[in-house]
Amino acid sequence: MKKLQTQENQVSYVAVFSRPAFALWGQGGRILDGLFTAFEKRGISLSDFVFDQTSQVPAAQSITVNLSPSCYFKFQLERIESVLKNFTDQDLMLFAEILQQTTDWLRPAAPGLSFKSHLFGYFGHSRLSEGTSRDVLASFPTVSVPDIGVSEGNGIIFHWKLPEREWKIQLTIDHSLTIQNGLFTQFFLLIPGDSIDYRKVATAGRDIMEKALNHIGLESDNGN
Repeated sequence: MKKLQTQENQVSYVAVFSRPAFALWGQGGRILDGLFTAFEKRGISLSDFVFDQTSQVPAAQSITVNLSPSCYFKFQLERIESVLKNFTDQDLMLFAEILQQTTDWLRPAAPGLSFKSHLFGYFGHSRLSEGTSRDVLASFPTVSVPDIGVSEGNGIIFHWKLPEREWKIQLTIDHSLTIQNGLFTQFFLLIPGDSIDYRKVATAGRDIMEKALNHIGLESDNGN
């Protein structure tokens, strides 16, 4: 089994509210205080906050907290989002804790607020322990498109639905455009509904992706 030797990766999260958080409209001080309190133990300072209120469109205004050079959290009236770059398996659990801390602050701050959906995303560029991305993609069905150039094969996108959980999953395998002979992997997990357990979802999503990779002869190094 070929092992993915991760060179670059990123995990992201976007949660859309069922209705905008109108209770926090014009409440910059409350939002700032709430986020500062939620992340205070992570060593943040006021200089880590960035306000974007230049737009006249309420949905576009935001407050971003730079938790580290590789991680940020953003609040908007219709959604929250967070990104963690170049992470390890241990960092993934810390990312889940960050998301839990923000929702623990948000629900009391905006009474009646609920989530419509949660979208987790991952991408990675990896070298392979043996062979090249061409070897991996050669095992997938090929679609020939003439008169363009010399074919280097094609990637593939898998789609699954877990009816018992109502989860939707998408996995993409393709050539990496940044790592020579490397492989690009992308994974999305869409969860409808309100409350979730972030640590359990992070673990389940990681395990589902690993199982899928194993079935096509690949093994993740979990970012280590």
